[in-house]
Amino acid sequence: MKNACKHFALCTLTLILCLALAACGSDSYDYSAFEGYYLPDSGTDFDYLIIDTNGSRWRIGSNDDLAASGYLQYDADYDCIYAYNEHDGVAYQFSADGSSVNIYSLGSFTYEMSLDEFDAQAEDYNSSDSSVDLSYLAGIWYLDGDLDADSYIYIDSSGGLWGLYERAPGAETTEVDGGFISAPTDVDDVYYAVSTTYQDVTYEFTLFDTDSIVWGGENDYYERLE
Repeated sequence: MKNACKHFALCTLTLILCLALAACGSDSYDYSAFEGYYLPDSGTDFDYLIIDTNGSRWRIGSNDDLAASGYLQYDADYDCIYAYNEHDGVAYQFSADGSSVNIYSLGSFTYEMSLDEFDAQAEDYNSSDSSVDLSYLAGIWYLDGDLDADSYIYIDSSGGLWGLYERAPGAETTEVDGGFISAPTDVDDVYYAVSTTYQDVTYEFTLFDTDSIVWGGENDYYERLE
């Protein structure tokens, strides 16, 4: 953020302060530089952060669930911005540094794309037959059907969201890619895993029996074991 906090405020303020901030109404601070779609840094419990086009409204979610939302409010006394959360009535300290933002105690997030780009991806997804029930894809799919494999794919309970995870010996598992799944209506058992981590990246995969898929251009074999 262009202006660093001069004083260390409490990580969470009381509801009274939050209501006071809400009562202030709009201010003249320009929040537009924060606009965008953000992905979480490691250790964050949420899947995304979206800050709207004028930069004042924000929301955080996990998969399809909205976890927190509200607006940003500049506090001149502390020369600092707070993220007021409508869900719990608390104002969290907000900071930004280049392409990264942090909402204190909620997590750090890195800029991924503009909202125009994000909306374009969502439009491409919705143009497919997104009404198709993909819940039968849900589960954890392990490379070569090995529970100890260094790569596995997690597909959420709706079948619409996926994550590719890799792990090295002695290291923690890391999500290296993820996004949403689109099912073409004209080809049976063929799906597209659209990445929201990397721009213009889509993996084609084929379901060739109930618990086996062939993934991507390398034709990697994954088997559902969980």
